[in-house]
Amino acid sequence: MLVTKAQPPLALRGQQHAVSGCVGLSRSTRTLSRNTRMRRAADEKDGDTSDSSALAEEERVEAFESRLRSGKMQNAQQQEMGNSPGAERRGGRAEWKKGSLFPEGWDEMDPIEKATELYLGERGILYWSTQLTIGGLVLLAAAWVILHRDSDTTTESTWVVTATKGKGKVIVPKSSEAEEHVGRGPATIAALSNIDIQHGEKMEYPSPRVDRALSYSWIQYYTLDSPQQAYAALGCMWDKVPVLIRKSQAVKDVGGLTLDTLGVLAGTGEVDVLCSDVKKHRFIEPDREKNDPRGPYYVREFETQVLKMPVKEFVQCSRSWRKQKLHLTVPIMRYFSAKNGEGSGDESFIQHMQQGALEGVAEHVQRHVIDWSWVHGLLSSQRFYNARQVFLEAGVKNGVLPTRYSTVDQLYIQLCGSCRVTMVAPSDALGGLYPYPTAHPYDSYAMASLEKLDRDHWPGVGNISVFRGIVSPGDVLYVPAFWSVHAHDLEDENICLRMTLSSGKRAPDAQATLLRLSRAIEERVADVVGVADVKLWLRRIASGQETKHIDLSTVKGYKRARMCQDIRDEITSSMGEGTWADALRRIIDGRLERTSWLNENFREPLLITDTPVRIEDTRTEEERKYPTLFRQKLEKEGWHVPKTESTVPIPGVNMPRDADYRLL
Repeated sequence: MLVTKAQPPLALRGQQHAVSGCVGLSRSTRTLSRNTRMRRAADEKDGDTSDSSALAEEERVEAFESRLRSGKMQNAQQQEMGNSPGAERRGGRAEWKKGSLFPEGWDEMDPIEKATELYLGERGILYWSTQLTIGGLVLLAAAWVILHRDSDTTTESTWVVTATKGKGKVIVPKSSEAEEHVGRGPATIAALSNIDIQHGEKMEYPSPRVDRALSYSWIQYYTLDSPQQAYAALGCMWDKVPVLIRKSQAVKDVGGLTLDTLGVLAGTGEVDVLCSDVKKHRFIEPDREKNDPRGPYYVREFETQVLKMPVKEFVQCSRSWRKQKLHLTVPIMRYFSAKNGEGSGDESFIQHMQQGALEGVAEHVQRHVIDWSWVHGLLSSQRFYNARQVFLEAGVKNGVLPTRYSTVDQLYIQLCGSCRVTMVAPSDALGGLYPYPTAHPYDSYAMASLEKLDRDHWPGVGNISVFRGIVSPGDVLYVPAFWSVHAHDLEDENICLRMTLSSGKRAPDAQATLLRLSRAIEERVADVVGVADVKLWLRRIASGQETKHIDLSTVKGYKRARMCQDIRDEITSSMGEGTWADALRRIIDGRLERTSWLNENFREPLLITDTPVRIEDTRTEEERKYPTLFRQKLEKEGWHVPKTESTVPIPGVNMPRDADYRLL
């Protein structure tokens, strides 16, 4: 007969499972208990008795199982108490309901517990300081995103990568170089191609203030270091094409004229200085004589202010002012060549201007900065008769002179700093830039802005072709007549001389014919019918309906009929037969309208908008007819009574005191 013995390994395995985890522990203890009961039943059935060691082992397992069950119950009870909504304390702190001023049980707490709850409680000082810190960080992050988005969309445009290999390979700045320009003034260029570097672009220059949707070509440049280069540059000038002459001999001393030099050489006289807000930082020089309050183009407040100050103050303020920016544009001299285009350009042909203000600067430029013999040779080779005026242009970094054309040829001679110029041909002016009317104070400026294209108001601005160039110290830029120029200063100090040239014996540019005719036609029509009706009559002439509005029996009608015929004849002689109707439509398309948008942000002074006070006239008919008889009463009430002059001679009143009135 076999005797069943206890199996210690099975008990040990049950103990190991109990220690390993709650799920395995529960399962193994139930299995062990079931096996124990089966063995007891088998022992009782067989009548055999087990060893004392086996019984002891079984008792130890049962005790261990009971301890586990009691531990689980205690944990469950603690968990239920911790999760119950009515618990008085959580984590050692009293419950502090939302909206209540103090926590639960505030009255029963001692001073130490109250201080602890106020500082470390669920809604104590530490809790609210944390909430305020988080809210402040969120607001700061939102403000940073909004400000950077506005600055990226309104002030600066970015460069676009044009190629990744070959001649147009892009040079991307290193992280350290990029970090140097973060948060330091205007946005700088993100990437440059080899072609950009070849034409003078640098990483430290501000990004172009021209819409990046416009495609551009670089202005052709020559160095004049060989006869071929010189002939090519002169050929471009003769063909009336913009050309950039690098490292010319026109400047004797590159960098010889700076802002410090201006402050030292300038006199005490005052000059006109353009002032602009730093957010716009652009300078428009209006023609104030054309700003007629009764006309259709009256501008109530110009975008750019004009300040009068000495040049020394201009130098100081241009460096120190932060909210306002300044730009100096002033004529300093006239340069004349010899008669009939011959001569050597001696000092006797130079006339200084701005006496008392910039006379010392003009003399310094004449003697030590510009080589006038080189300038005279250039003008003679192109059959220019003389230079009308020489303007001094001085500005600071990121300043812009908006798109503007000149009716004469110009030479830009860069003396200090660098300038980025963007040019538009005359053929794209009327249909792309939409210049202001001739009678407007902003005459010769473009209504369409190149900084941000507005295709809704100016649909043709996106179809123009632009030319770009970097003018460095010592360079000379030739700008033909009627070419629009957008200038952007790139360095902290920028000074150049701008010469306006007379046409001399040069033929006019063919592609500028329509723009030149538009100025003459607008002036002629304005003289006959007035500025406000220029577009109306040009539309009538273009459609052939002007005869319906002309009375030939009057002098006014005869003048209008003669005006219409002269306009047709002038366009036909300049552009050919059958072109006058289309030419007139191009002149008036999108132009010659009232510029009401320039006065939208104008604020009326308080005295103009105040309602006048009317005083009721309480005088009688006799008091109004004979006020001198009621002088005392009327003056007491505030009425003005004129003084009477006696016709009777009274000594000391209307005759000398010592005169003998009996002789009169």
